[in-house]
Amino acid sequence: MTVLKILHSTTAILFLLSSITLSILYFLIKSKGDTKIGVLVKAEWFLSAFMFFLGIMLMILHPFWFQVGLFHAKITFAMFGIGMAQYFYKQYEIAKADNNYPKFLYYFRILIPTFIFLTYYLGNNLLMA
Repeated sequence: MTVLKILHSTTAILFLLSSITLSILYFLIKSKGDTKIGVLVKAEWFLSAFMFFLGIMLMILHPFWFQVGLFHAKITFAMFGIGMAQYFYKQYEIAKADNNYPKFLYYFRILIPTFIFLTYYLGNNLLMA
């Protein structure tokens, strides 16, 4: 149980750091098909999927968390953040194949770290409650 919590928290921090790094590189590097960006996109995709899996496992083991209102806000932001990371990965692969990077990918690079940070912040407040 404790191992799952630590693993989930560590994954959330890594997800946030990789998302921030990816956003910075995405804004700074002119060539969006750069290898660094591609590796970080795949890392973000994997971390978001792994964090989702660990979150589901924790929810199964702690059903009483559903009684706390803050938990619902945390899950909402987490689902948006994870969903956007998954969507960004697929759209990036399509854009890379077509060599056409639409503007909305820039907006996603701003929103994803924001949602992840809010999720992490609300999760820490939930643990303190």
